[in-house]
Amino acid sequence: MAKKKTAATPDNAALAEFGVGRSSSLYENVNDASNSAEQWFGLDDCVGRIVRVLISYYACLVMYPVTFLIFLTRYNMLWEEGGGMGKWIGFLSTVCFYPFYPVVALIVLIVKRTFFAPPAYEDDNVFFKPPADPLSALLWEFYKALSPPMAQFMVNRGDTTAIAHSWFDHITHKHFWRRILESVGARVPRELGRWKCLDETTNTWGVEWFHELIDEDIVIKLKDESNGIGDAFLLNGTGKGEIKDKAAMENYLKTLKGEQIGCGAKNDSGLVYDGKEALILEWIRPSTAADPCGEQECHTLDIMTVAKPDGHIDVVTFLYWGDCEDGKTSHTTRGGYTVDVAKETIGAKCAWYAPYFAKMVPKKLFSTGHPLPGMGEVCALMIKAHKVAMAEQPWLRMIGWDAMIARSGVVYFEGNYAQMRLPRRVFLTWGNFVQCMNIYVFASLPEIFLMTGIWSALFMYMFNLV
Repeated sequence: MAKKKTAATPDNAALAEFGVGRSSSLYENVNDASNSAEQWFGLDDCVGRIVRVLISYYACLVMYPVTFLIFLTRYNMLWEEGGGMGKWIGFLSTVCFYPFYPVVALIVLIVKRTFFAPPAYEDDNVFFKPPADPLSALLWEFYKALSPPMAQFMVNRGDTTAIAHSWFDHITHKHFWRRILESVGARVPRELGRWKCLDETTNTWGVEWFHELIDEDIVIKLKDESNGIGDAFLLNGTGKGEIKDKAAMENYLKTLKGEQIGCGAKNDSGLVYDGKEALILEWIRPSTAADPCGEQECHTLDIMTVAKPDGHIDVVTFLYWGDCEDGKTSHTTRGGYTVDVAKETIGAKCAWYAPYFAKMVPKKLFSTGHPLPGMGEVCALMIKAHKVAMAEQPWLRMIGWDAMIARSGVVYFEGNYAQMRLPRRVFLTWGNFVQCMNIYVFASLPEIFLMTGIWSALFMYMFNLV
């Protein structure tokens, strides 16, 4: 029996327009890799990934020597300052050793891993756990450190706003994404209230309420953090870890003890939410068997859209993160798969994404073949949302969108500047790499040609040759 189409359901031609079903698109390439028999995260795979990153480094150095140097210097100053080593380490390691920077980056990485604790969000996080083999693990860590700036330069060149947002969401915070999503008709979780500074003269903090708090389970999200930093999931009630009313909610935010972590401004008050704006949201639950979308587990739909130099936007990957250990958030996922958008089902496991998923044993329920209705509409809507976001912020050329199939249909949580997500696609295979280099690097006139032309014209003018 053919699947019933609605007016909003994209047909095959519409899906192919943004990469789904289009031969040799990045979406199809990644799905083909997911279905392959490749043994991911062995030594040969890790070597291949870092070799592709290094080729991109020297290609950009040769073709864009000035622009790439300025970009890399700014990027490394920002990240070394944020990472605790100091911006001058970033400046000197880049400017003084530009032709050999990858070697310096490897040395800096080894120093960091020896003397500094890893970021808090990496602790017991399956997305960041290295391979078991020590050499493969070192190459994987090196790849993770060097590939993000390379992917960012390929897509964004030296845009200073993009560089700033590789570290912290100055503009693209949760309010920004909710507004973009709502503008295209996407449903977002209701914001019940907002923890914020109510009076700047007295630095008085409290909750600005937008809805009554009646039998509501709650999720708290910091406005400008990611990777689950500052998240809280609170049931309605009077027991430990439960919230019954507005007074209890406000007291929780004022008194919760803990160290402030993340990329934003922090203080040593010992209070998690002190001086940190946060959203108080309804807790979205997955669809049940009684709902139109059928039974679903706690999961996240991870849709990545990327703009080409001509402005055309493609879906690069559509992934599914499920089997969530705590039943609350996909930050505890233990099951990673692709999504077959054309069939609207869970596809193959994404063994290529991280070492954990290479060894993952798919479970019987909510795995390959499980129906995910409406995925074509999800893609079309996220393409539309990307166009709106990029019209407002032109540097937003790569976005990762997070959503869930909920009881009321698909609910969209947020977007993210995809500087950290994109590299795992770009450098995954030689096919992906060559295609991205052709689109984002080789299609532009090399800067060295422009510089030669400028200097030649200046020379001829100075000596009255023209």
